[in-house]
This record gives sequence, C-alpha cells and structure tokens, in this order.
Amino acid sequence: MQIFEMIPQKKQWKKWSLPSKLTAIGTFIGLIALIITIIYILISFIFQRINPPATRHQVNEVVKEVKEIKQLALSGNFSENRVEIQLDKELAPAFKELTQAFQKKKQEALKLYREGIVFFDHNLYKKALSKFSKALKIIEIPAFHFSRGNAFYHLDRKEEAVIAYNKALEIKPDLHEAWYNKGVALNDLGREGRAIEAYDKALEIKPDKHEAWNNKGSVLSKLGREEEAIEAYDKALEIKSEDHNVWYNKGVALNDLGREEEAIEAYEKALYFSEKNEPSDSKFIRKRIDRLKAKMN
Repeated sequence: MQIFEMIPQKKQWKKWSLPSKLTAIGTFIGLIALIITIIYILISFIFQRINPPATRHQVNEVVKEVKEIKQLALSGNFSENRVEIQLDKELAPAFKELTQAFQKKKQEALKLYREGIVFFDHNLYKKALSKFSKALKIIEIPAFHFSRGNAFYHLDRKEEAVIAYNKALEIKPDLHEAWYNKGVALNDLGREGRAIEAYDKALEIKPDKHEAWNNKGSVLSKLGREEEAIEAYDKALEIKSEDHNVWYNKGVALNDLGREEEAIEAYEKALYFSEKNEPSDSKFIRKRIDRLKAKMN
C-alpha cells in the first residue's frame, strides 16, 4: 500500500535531519487521527440508521407520558351565604348591643370579599389577594384565610398558600376544603407524604369527597404505590363513576403494574365519559389506547 511505502527504511531514517524526522512523525500522527475520525463517523452513521434519534414529536409524546397522572383542581371559594354565617358567628359576640355597628362591619367585610371574588373569577389574583387581606383586617374568619390561600396558589406562591390554609384550619379544624387544598399545594411542592396526610384529613371529615380520593391516588402512584393508588381511585369511582380523569389515572396505574388489558378497559371508560362530558381530553386518551394496543400486538 502507498501509505506504508511512505514509511522510511531504517537506513533512510538515520540519514534524515531532525526537522525532517519531526515532520514525518507529525504526518504519521495526523494520518492515524484522520483514520480514527473516519471510523468514528462511519460507526455513528450506522448507529443512527439502526436507532434514529427521537423527533421533536416523539420527545413531546414522552413528556406527555411523564405528566399524564391527573390531579383534580382546588376547591373553590365559599359562597357569600357561607361567609355571612361565619361573619355572624365571629362578629355577634363583640356587638351584642350594637346592631348598627355590627351590620356596618359585616357589610364592609362582605363588600371586600365580593370584590375579591370578582377579581379572582377574572384571574386577577393579586387584586383578589389584596381584597381578601383587607377583609381579614376587619374580621378574621376561615373563609378569608381560605380565599387568600387560593389566590396565593394561583400566583404560584404555594408556601404562602399552605400557611393561609393552616390559618383557616386553626380557626376551623374541620374545614375539609382547606385540608384538601392544602394537599394539592403540598403535592405541588413535592411533599408527597404530607399531601397524603392532608387528603386523609379531608376524607375523615368528608369521606365522599371524590377529588380527595383521586388526588390521594395520584400521589400514591407518583410514589410507585400503584396497588394503593388503584384502591383510592376505586373509592373515587364509587362516589362519582363518570369522572373520566379518575378512570384515566386508574388506567395509568394498571398499565404500570403490567395489567395491560385492565388498563385498556379503564382507558376506554375514560374515553367514553370524556366524549360525553369533556371532549377536549378525548384525543389524548384515544392516542394512549392506540399506543398500548400497538405495544400488546
């Protein structure tokens, strides 16, 4: 080969000057580096043909898979009627003989709460928070702390949301909505154990709160406790059998346990109720079913 013919014989090498020898060594090293580079490129090309890199679409599909367990939303703010009941309970002892003053304080607090709810319903959470905080300066009742917690949550200030829910619970420990929302916030903060405790507290007070059963199941599933998660989902479905989110979550847990046929049954239930109640979720559920069936075949 011509490359090997370029290598000098021993006698020739001895006759070469030092600069010539260094040039030859450099050329030889360069040739070796070139050969290694060509081999690396060929191997990379062959590997990519056998295992093509994921497309952006495929990457997005994987992201969807990771985020597929569905946590149900926060409990909403209290009705004005419930707020009035709390106001009467807290204000009445201080105004036994001052009916006019009592009504004035009550109406001031209610006005601020109403304004806060309007801002909240229009996603103006900072303004809502300001109104709820002002209402609290007039009188401290669980509803105002609770609504502050909801505003903090939507502002992504979840630590402060937990503190606000705790304030509501200090006044009214059996406020299941506050325990439930606290569980949602704690789960978002990555405190799964404490989230489960909060959901359990909510369920002690209100055993038929299907959202708490679902969310407890989602946390258990997140922790790899799939059997317990399925039990929680089944409890939720006993209470509200048409919630497609719960059927879907149950399908995810069953699939993780390798029970594909049962998973497909749960997904098909999710699809049926989704098409009936919330069609926007149907496309994703149908894709999930198709992928699982293709995998099984």
